[in-house]
Amino acid sequence: MDLNKTVEEVKFDPLVTNILLMIHNWDRSVRPVEIDRELRVGSRLFRTLTKMQNLRLIEKTAERKKFSAYGLTETGMKVLEQLLPSHEEVREIKTAEEELMSIFFNFFIKEKYGRPEKVNRIKRALRVRSEVQKQASAFLRDKGFIEIPPVIISPITDPLRKITQEAEIEYYGGQKYRLTQSMIFHKQIAICSLGKIFTFSPNVRLESPDLADTGRHLVEFTQLDLEVKGASRSDMIKLAEQLLIHILSCVKRECREELEYFNRHTGLQIPHVGFEQLEYKEEKKKEKYRGGGSDFITILSHERKEPFWIIDFPIESREFYDRENPMKKGVLVDMDLILPEGFGEVLSGGEREYTYDRLLERLKKSHLRPSEYRLYLWFAKWGFQPSAGFGFGIERLVRFICGLRHIDETTFFAKIPGEMFCL
Repeated sequence: MDLNKTVEEVKFDPLVTNILLMIHNWDRSVRPVEIDRELRVGSRLFRTLTKMQNLRLIEKTAERKKFSAYGLTETGMKVLEQLLPSHEEVREIKTAEEELMSIFFNFFIKEKYGRPEKVNRIKRALRVRSEVQKQASAFLRDKGFIEIPPVIISPITDPLRKITQEAEIEYYGGQKYRLTQSMIFHKQIAICSLGKIFTFSPNVRLESPDLADTGRHLVEFTQLDLEVKGASRSDMIKLAEQLLIHILSCVKRECREELEYFNRHTGLQIPHVGFEQLEYKEEKKKEKYRGGGSDFITILSHERKEPFWIIDFPIESREFYDRENPMKKGVLVDMDLILPEGFGEVLSGGEREYTYDRLLERLKKSHLRPSEYRLYLWFAKWGFQPSAGFGFGIERLVRFICGLRHIDETTFFAKIPGEMFCL
């Protein structure tokens, strides 16, 4: 066997290298379950072990019906020596790294989770958040909604026009799951049987680091997701306005101490039903002449003193499941709720496409592969119902209520886009 060729094949495979080093460091035969427990490699493990055997890097030292173990071969030892010429040097580097990481984490943990003034702010914001979720849940239950558990992983999730990186895991046997970016597909399926549903859905969106400074974006956040069978956009607008007013009124009553701490008790106004509605294209046209550019919604948010709606988004700006207005080609029957004072969008929703043919057509026009959504399309073929709904960002709402500069103070283990170290 050509040792140099074997080294070349192995050195760019971190899993093979890690297994070789583990068997060497433990200085004994190692069982596959021990490797998996240490490295968490799951279904890739046995393929890698087979490859290592074929390359004569390891050999089975025990083999019975329910038990096997592996040890390094002479070739495996030589390959390891070429990959890591000095094990003593490796140990020294590892020790130095651990010391540096210890120093860093002492500072990091103290800065993020140990400063009394920051912890106090987060604690008070979390009390407000707790009241927000309590009152939202009570309001919706009184309206006849059923709460369903959130979906954390699924073969299908909201594509979000590919603005985020894929968050994907592979389970034993090769089944691929995606971390939930929103529960839109599951909501459409659920209302066929349940009618009116809501959930507090943890969403994971691996967005680009340039969003770190907006103060509005988290990698991991909670969305109050709801859907109603047979509802229209106007129904959802009315419901969302009532929900927001109920939450703000209850929080002002129950969290007076927290709002006074944030200097928001007198400044936080309770709006009246019937928020202003602005058409996307008309407002964008106005801002173009005023020099606002593509960020015109943020400009409008800074200008307004009360929440308002942006409606009728162009079809190319949203997802394939948003319903196109049959009376206005290229315009969607959807809406965003925009908070005043520059706090921006907090809710997005609208009516849904529900027929198989329309969904298939919209998928293709969005340059998405229908094969990736075959489970969803199967339900559509079986029979979706007309529906409407929305997702309400809990952290964004709490940020607005408390008047916080950055959204990271609305949750204890905040994960900001691009931030390397977080818990």
